[in-house]
Amino acid sequence: MRIRFHGAAGTVTGSMMEIVDERLGVHALVDCGMTQGEDAAGSAAWTGRFPFDPTTLQAVFLTHAHLDHCGRLLELVDSGFKEKIWCTPETRALTMLQLNDGIIQVHPSARPAARAALKALQRDDRWNTEVSPIDKANSLFMRRGALGKVFVRALRSSHLLGAVGWQFMWKSADGTRHALVCYGDSGPTSLDHDAGLLLGDNHQAATPVLSCDHLSMVVESTYGQDPERTPVGRAERLTALARALREVANGATLVVPAFSFGRTQDVLFDIACLRRDDPKLRDVRVLTPQDRTLGDSGSAVYAEHLLQVRRPAAKPHHKVEVRTVWPNRAIWSSLGLDLKDHKQRAVAQVWLQDALGLDAAEPPATASERAQLPGLPRAERITNTAPGAMLTPGTVVVAGSGMGDHGVMHGLLRRALRTEHALIGLVGFGSPGSAVAALRALHKSRTELSAGDLEAIGNQPLDGELGKNQPNGDRAVCYGDVRARVVELPGYGGHATLNQLRRLVAPEPVVGYEKYRIRHPDRLFVVHGAPYAQGKVAESMRELLGEAADVITPKARDARWYSVEAGTDAVDDEHPSA
Repeated sequence: MRIRFHGAAGTVTGSMMEIVDERLGVHALVDCGMTQGEDAAGSAAWTGRFPFDPTTLQAVFLTHAHLDHCGRLLELVDSGFKEKIWCTPETRALTMLQLNDGIIQVHPSARPAARAALKALQRDDRWNTEVSPIDKANSLFMRRGALGKVFVRALRSSHLLGAVGWQFMWKSADGTRHALVCYGDSGPTSLDHDAGLLLGDNHQAATPVLSCDHLSMVVESTYGQDPERTPVGRAERLTALARALREVANGATLVVPAFSFGRTQDVLFDIACLRRDDPKLRDVRVLTPQDRTLGDSGSAVYAEHLLQVRRPAAKPHHKVEVRTVWPNRAIWSSLGLDLKDHKQRAVAQVWLQDALGLDAAEPPATASERAQLPGLPRAERITNTAPGAMLTPGTVVVAGSGMGDHGVMHGLLRRALRTEHALIGLVGFGSPGSAVAALRALHKSRTELSAGDLEAIGNQPLDGELGKNQPNGDRAVCYGDVRARVVELPGYGGHATLNQLRRLVAPEPVVGYEKYRIRHPDRLFVVHGAPYAQGKVAESMRELLGEAADVITPKARDARWYSVEAGTDAVDDEHPSA
């Protein structure tokens, strides 16, 4: 079996991994993502061209629903792909929202084809989403778990609701047992700190690799540019957020551009918890704009799926514990709720909808349970998304925005930057060229440069789209125009730190899995990061794994095939690049 990387290799976005084995009759993709930010410079949003024949693909395996992992699915379908997309139910729901929203980025001439492809993907027979937890660590198992002679398993991730890594297992002609694990983005883990985000951590779930003689693995390197980065616990995260909210209570406006899926829900939930516990913050108004399809539709998917229970994979007559898969139970315990109790889980469901600003039809059976505990203050969904209506003192605006470049936030940030009483809170990752990256550069310049140096660059535009004039008449924002303050709200990163990646690649034995020999990868591919970050992670992994392992840093522009089987050269020269 061999693998080729068509994106997110030497770059951050555009994840697309092609796996092929003629003997086993396998041709599939892991992810089909769109390039974004600087990665997308010079590329069209819809080309209809792929470096392989989409009609020969047997499956696409989605790791999660962010645009840089699923954004070219419509193009793939329009190019002739007719087989199933494998993912979790949560990823399917979020992906359909993402693809519908992404049509606006397609050239007008291609939009009819994009809409036709979206309609085709609305059919259930285009998806394989049957997954069940198989162990107490809540890893996931695909019931229809075979692709020809290759056994397939999904490994739960905490990067995003529904996110998984994909594990493929097969035997070579001589009987050697092989495994390939492809992670999209690896979420943070709370093994060494109290992460306290809505999703529970996953790294223990990913540890056991079913018996194999040779293991290849694909891991991300997004945070490799900051190898000393350490996780931020819940207490530190809430302290920073509370500090910003107290300024709002005193007349400021806080604007938070956040990823529509994941970061938006985490921030809204934390704000609700702080408002619940601090009387001084209860009068703070929290707005979540209805931003095309993503603003509250993403929150609706979170509210529907986060607390759902699943029956573990077992024979029907076996008595097993039906449990939740995704939530961080410690968060709900801190609020006095036990998710194992179905009545308290129903209360938690209503509280989650309140925190996200969603209307909840409260089951009568939960009313008495809910009355015993103070609930969470509601966020407000608003339809008037004019910047002047949102930038009022005493208001928080949390809007899903990609990386600050799309939807309501695209125009709101320009107005907020010129507003004296505004705070702009940065959460999560911003790829080079994005608005969030430009705001981080602004924050760094204002903390490191002298007043004279800042005055000297007053007429210099900000990086990215914020520093460009817009077709609607919005002027470019220059450094001298900025009146708002930019603040970091730490702890909302959706990616693993370098130390967490090391633990993922070379884990310690896990309680309950002592009978399994923990297998370290013989071949490791480091992707999904800028060249410097990719290099730093690879350097660390070579030190960790030693000379016995191949640590490879692919570059998408090379379009090179790599073998993932033992006893072969890493570079597959028998199958030259396209």
